[in-house]
Amino acid sequence: MAADSLNTPYRGGFVGSEHHFALTVYFEDTDTAGVVYYANYLKFMERARSDMLRAVGVDQADVHHSGEGAYYVAECSIRYRKPQWRSVDRRTGDGGVSRCQWPAATAAQGMG
Repeated sequence: MAADSLNTPYRGGFVGSEHHFALTVYFEDTDTAGVVYYANYLKFMERARSDMLRAVGVDQADVHHSGEGAYYVAECSIRYRKPQWRSVDRRTGDGGVSRCQWPAATAAQGMG
């Protein structure tokens, strides 16, 4: 692995129309039983969402500072299906935009 690549943050990427974002679940992300604390799923999904926007060329800070608007989550609904455990590499952000109509977009994400 080249030394330069160690200084470049992971950004995820698209497989077809689906954005993939890998992450590692650390001890700090879990409760004492090793199960991911439920609120951390939102943090993981926000990271994937931000990187998905970067991957399509959207710089959220530039858009906001130029007065063009902001990309933010106005509504979120979560269904927890099974626990995720620490120290296991996971993918999150498996999903994409299912509906896009100015000024809103609907996205679906999953964690596998």
